[in-house]
Amino acid sequence: MLLKKKVDPKTFDRINFLMDHIEERTASNNHINMMYLNVAMFLRKTCNMTEFSECDITRVIGILRTNGMKLEQVGSRECPGVALYPIYCLLNHACYNNTNYVKFKDLHLELRAQTKIAAGEEITTRYVSSTLGNFRRRRDISKYWFFHCTCKRCEDTTEMGTNMSAIKCSNCRGGMMLPENSLDYKAQWACNSCTNRWDVNRVAEIMDKHEENVQNVDTSDIDKLEEAIYHYSEKTELHSNHYLVVELCHSLIHKYAALSLIRSLTRPENERKVQLCLQVLDVLSKVDPGFTKWRGTILQEMVSSMMVIAKSDWNKKIITEQMFKKRLY
Repeated sequence: MLLKKKVDPKTFDRINFLMDHIEERTASNNHINMMYLNVAMFLRKTCNMTEFSECDITRVIGILRTNGMKLEQVGSRECPGVALYPIYCLLNHACYNNTNYVKFKDLHLELRAQTKIAAGEEITTRYVSSTLGNFRRRRDISKYWFFHCTCKRCEDTTEMGTNMSAIKCSNCRGGMMLPENSLDYKAQWACNSCTNRWDVNRVAEIMDKHEENVQNVDTSDIDKLEEAIYHYSEKTELHSNHYLVVELCHSLIHKYAALSLIRSLTRPENERKVQLCLQVLDVLSKVDPGFTKWRGTILQEMVSSMMVIAKSDWNKKIITEQMFKKRLY
């Protein structure tokens, strides 16, 4: 990035236009300050790049940390590097966004409409996963990108009717605890059925506990995933559509898909996979509608299991030819 200043000034001007959030990152974090200093010293003294000032180096690090995108390597969880797409970075974020992107093998990026975009409507992208609920997602955006999202999803306490951050009321049956003001991090949470009120710190303690426990679930074990989904949707304070439950369902779908490559799934396993796909589709389609990669993957997995079930029923003469064709189409 620094070398672009000399060899490609036009591109560097585009890069230099981006935000670095240096002041916000270094205001209360001595570790970040030391990291910037160490990198600057290494480049200037060890690499003898004295033509770049400490300020130049610090700024491009900040730009990369704010706008950089991880390079994805197929079949690996490791990140081989970070890329910067200066034009794409000009797009504003919205959790309820109208575009997504595709990265190709040569690393070029293509932006595609996810939903219908009206003339004059702002084109937006999304920085974080749609599977995260308002409670965690808005805090992550504030922490890493230093702004407060006020999009259609963020301002809705129910998250488009999904209740992905809702917690069951401890005081009544059927009530859900939701923030009184979804855009205020410190707002109290109130039951939508009784007069019960919670301080946001109590909600944070509950969420921190469950998030830590979910991270420790063995996602390589189907039985453990099934137990976790039942536990968190039925035996805890979390709503059955809570984002932690949805993430577990998502993981289980992929685990069943991986298992189907090793052996044929049983009918109950295929039926369970269809059930999980319908649940995830029902929730995420409301907060992340349109043409998305996750939707294509889930639909593919659901249809593959539905076809296996239909074919089995047809071979056993359980269904007629007309019903078989109806299931396929």
